[in-house]
Parts: sequence; structure tokens; C-alpha cells
Amino acid sequence: MNMEEMDKRIMEVARNAVKEYLENLMKTERDVFIDEHGGIKNGYYERAMKTKLFEIWNWRPECTRGQGR
Repeated sequence: MNMEEMDKRIMEVARNAVKEYLENLMKTERDVFIDEHGGIKNGYYERAMKTKLFEIWNWRPECTRGQGR
């Protein structure tokens, strides 16, 4: 494996780690909001997010809709 392939693999691992972290953070914040304000879980929508290092595709922040808003 050459250095270019190694760099690509490292970036892919970093991208997946950041994506997983952000999705978990959004789910936790959603659950706290629903517990405090009422409402329902209402699916998700897809987004792309750009960082200084890479883009994250199919990032899926959760939506809430209901009495809490």
C-alpha cells in the first residue's frame, strides 16, 4: 500500500468516525428535547455537511415534530 492509498483510508476512517459521532449526538439531543418538551420522533432527512477536511454525505439528523414546538 502506497502513501496515497494510506491517506485515502485514513480520511475514510476519520469521515466515518465524525459522521457516527455527529449522528449519535443529534439523536441524544433529540431524545432529551422530546423528554423535556413532548413531541414525537418523525423520521429523518438527508443532508451533506462540509468540514475543512472532507464532506459527509447522507448525514441524517433526526427531525422532531409535535407539541413541543
